[in-house]
Amino acid sequence: MLNQIDHLFGGFSEVKEVRGNQVVAVANDRQVDYASIRESVGILPMTFTAYYKITGDEAEEALDNLLTKSVQYLNYGQNRLCYFLKESGEVAAYVTIYKNDESFIIETFGWDTQAVEGALKKGNVTYEKLDYSCILLEGLKTIEFITDEMDMTVDYFVYQGHQDVKCFGKDIMVARTGYTGEFGYKLIGPADYILHIWGNILPAHKDKVVGYDAFEMCQYEVKQPFWELPYLALSKNVFEVDYQWMVDFKKDTDYVGKDELFNTKFAEASKRLIGAFGAADVAIGTDVVLEGETIGRVVECRLSYGLQKYIVMLFVDKKYAHANIVMEAGGQQLQTVSAPYVFPASWYARR
Repeated sequence: MLNQIDHLFGGFSEVKEVRGNQVVAVANDRQVDYASIRESVGILPMTFTAYYKITGDEAEEALDNLLTKSVQYLNYGQNRLCYFLKESGEVAAYVTIYKNDESFIIETFGWDTQAVEGALKKGNVTYEKLDYSCILLEGLKTIEFITDEMDMTVDYFVYQGHQDVKCFGKDIMVARTGYTGEFGYKLIGPADYILHIWGNILPAHKDKVVGYDAFEMCQYEVKQPFWELPYLALSKNVFEVDYQWMVDFKKDTDYVGKDELFNTKFAEASKRLIGAFGAADVAIGTDVVLEGETIGRVVECRLSYGLQKYIVMLFVDKKYAHANIVMEAGGQQLQTVSAPYVFPASWYARR
């Protein structure tokens, strides 16, 4: 499908491979793509997702025994970001679950399909892989764009909710959810329906189509877990890399990996990930020093488009992972800060 969208668009600036999946890296220009999300609306061809339909009388109970968020208390039209875990308590797959009237839909990323199918089979869950695709829209003016240019009414949608809606004559599912902190909506449906919708969006709104890289920057600026969960390369412990927010700590039901997650992983967590502001680039792997003691290392450093300063991610001893501490790395001082590092304008909009 990406090739077909590229043809409608007229040629993306840059396409790249992410863990075996072709994605639009840059649609127009990195800065322009970024500004669209933060100031207007950014439209991403989310062609790297996969969808599974779960049916049957035992579906709810079976999924509740597999996922880190409660399934039995979900109402029709609600969705949640969560994990499938391994028995070890480590993340097996990062998914979104959508509860419909008589079924569930599991959305995952192309690189996690094998893990998802393995978990579903092990949990004796009956599933069907759907030929679905997705368009992701996020930005300060997303609601106005959907209303004015796509003739849909979504301003009453609650966060983490979804409904069946007709878009350009096609019946699809629209979900209010997102990753950047801005207003976010997904259009999900059969691949040919989604391609039909692209045909109606393009080329009139080519300036609003954005790439994967802009979304990555926006997520980095608010410290949202990126789709690839890259910090799991540092540690398989979700408590160390700040990925625990996709776990429901109040969920009573036992599920795969729960005991190890809370009884072992939590106790073993000795480091934490924290952000800091810097005036210059710092090489990944550079030691982080506090009062002459090496307490960790630099694991990522990016020049924030929104702040025009460097956001440096530090992986340090947990007792030092707090805001407003001045540390040193690579010959410069870094002051730790609380996330989000950029406050999305959507948080202040009256909606």
